[in-house]
Amino acid sequence: IVKRETEKNLIIEESNRRLLEQNEKINDQHHIIDEKNRRLKELSDYRQNTLNIMIHDLKNFIGSNQISIDLINRKSSNLTSDQKEILSYITMGNEKLHYLSQKLAESAEADTGKITYHMEQFDIIPEVEKAAITLVDAASIKQVNLQVHLSPSEVMVNIDKIFLRHILFKLLSNVIRFIQKGSSVSIHANDLDGACIIEIINKTANPIGMEKLDEYFSRLTNPNQSDLATNQSGMGFSIAKQLTEDMGGSLTYESNVTVGNYFKLKFKLA
Repeated sequence: IVKRETEKNLIIEESNRRLLEQNEKINDQHHIIDEKNRRLKELSDYRQNTLNIMIHDLKNFIGSNQISIDLINRKSSNLTSDQKEILSYITMGNEKLHYLSQKLAESAEADTGKITYHMEQFDIIPEVEKAAITLVDAASIKQVNLQVHLSPSEVMVNIDKIFLRHILFKLLSNVIRFIQKGSSVSIHANDLDGACIIEIINKTANPIGMEKLDEYFSRLTNPNQSDLATNQSGMGFSIAKQLTEDMGGSLTYESNVTVGNYFKLKFKLA
């Protein structure tokens, strides 16, 4: 019985890990397409066919995931409460992939080749908190301890809320993925000198390193890396930076043995 439970645990954890990685890849591909669309006035039939193939493959992947989820659900009575919680997280992840596939299909049909930002005024603090909560399970898999330090007062900004959520998810999920297992990450959000500052700090003697981060953060702007990047992890850093700058903000970083891994998002206050 113990052996079966252990095997079930391993299967669910592996499924969760693969789902997170696939979610990253789909997001990466989605934004690579948007970035290329932005640079092209007219899209070629070749690109359109490639996009349709990718959407078809993505839908097949989501369907396969759902079949596996349904099979496990039918035997949920044999799962522990922790396993059921992980299964719930996998299910939510697959639902998000389904949502992304729909948006990707809509993008292909609209064929505008341009990202539209809908700016609105809102308090950024709850969004930072939600992003941290969303990634608690992902952090626990890596044995990363998330510590959140938020301003008790409202911090009002005027940016696209949906894309802010995407920025926070991409940045935090990639930080968790690449930092040392078992370490801690502190997230700070406050207003300072007329700006909203969000800091992500990981004190460690084994940092990611500036050379590697420079590579990750430059993938969208380096045409020689764009095709290669579709099949590599770390693309989320570059996507987060591009979206931040498009909305008038900045995303800077530092990584060395003195400071560990440090990331700072900055937006103007509303």
